[in-house]
Amino acid sequence: MPFNKMNLGISSDVLNLWPIIRQAATPLTPYETEYLQPYLAFPRNYACYPKEKDVLGASFHDGNIPKYLYIAKFPGHQNLTTALCMITQTILSNIEEWDEHTLDRILVNGCKLHEKCLKRRQAINDAYSLEIRHLPTFMVYDNSCTFQIVYSNPTYGNIMSDCKGTEKRKTLYNALSSAFFQRIHGVILKMQGFAMSIVRHKASIFYLFDSFPKDNIGRFDRFGTAKLLKFCHLKALAKYIENEFLWALPFTLVSIRMVRINL
Repeated sequence: MPFNKMNLGISSDVLNLWPIIRQAATPLTPYETEYLQPYLAFPRNYACYPKEKDVLGASFHDGNIPKYLYIAKFPGHQNLTTALCMITQTILSNIEEWDEHTLDRILVNGCKLHEKCLKRRQAINDAYSLEIRHLPTFMVYDNSCTFQIVYSNPTYGNIMSDCKGTEKRKTLYNALSSAFFQRIHGVILKMQGFAMSIVRHKASIFYLFDSFPKDNIGRFDRFGTAKLLKFCHLKALAKYIENEFLWALPFTLVSIRMVRINL
């Protein structure tokens, strides 16, 4: 179905804000439609977005992995396992030295892990998505390294801190602060069916990996690629997520610790 304001029910004022619709006459895939509809309903403050120099892009995103690299059975649904693979990759290499090929490898490994987890689940019918509880406690990464994975108890919260009835749910910044106060390798942040990973590189340097298509400053763009975003403070990272994902109110956050096993 063609992408226009009539079939999305969005005003022209909102539509005009977004580079995503620069080819509005082209059809959207089901993957894009599912993500775009709620996203476009909220205006954004672009001052919260990182500069181009702090954004590294892959060659593709998790919904369009090239078939010559890997044939994905459920494209666009492996972001949870991709988030786990990103945290794993930070143990094996310096994140400051990553390039687009590193991100490409993470995306492919995330796709492979997603299908392995589904097989363990013995998924039937349309049960192609995973929850955090379905992630492995042992994993062979990149066909070479074996890791034991320890997950924290989940922390629940809301993107908007002023939501009514959320007194017992943490704000995003508080949840991230509590997580990174511990000795961990990273966190997985899950919101309404998709997930991202966040790691701490130095005292105040944080990286966020989003396998959905983004443009060169981290805005959703159907013509973009997966992105690694660098932030110089945890508050800046939390502000970006709050601004970019305002519509995805509830979130679940799980801390990850890994132990490399030598076989």
